Amino acid sequence: MSFGYQILGFGSGVSGVSASADQGRTGDYSTYKVFVFTGSGTFTVTGGDLTGVDIAVIAGGGGGQQTYAGGGGAGGVTEYTNQTLSAGAYTVTIGGGGNRVNGNDSQFGSLT
Repeated sequence: MSFGYQILGFGSGVSGVSASADQGRTGDYSTYKVFVFTGSGTFTVTGGDLTGVDIAVIAGGGGGQQTYAGGGGAGGVTEYTNQTLSAGAYTVTIGGGGNRVNGNDSQFGSLT
């Protein structure tokens, strides 16, 4: 089971450029479009460069210790703001949660 997430957001005023995701869900919030990946997949930009992109890469959380029933910790979060994504496909890897061990890293393109 995957517990990590990828969240991408950018302004909707980019003319002639579109983006799509094959996993997760999307939403429009005022002038901001958000993609949330809940499974590994591909993010695709077509028609030119996508500018002003904010990316949050969230790793899978750690698992609790079975004998003492302690809860696991949340995964690490790294934010990248005001990024430019060139046209093309970006591999999205969602880090799974741990089972009595640390969770795994998530990755968007080369960002971990």
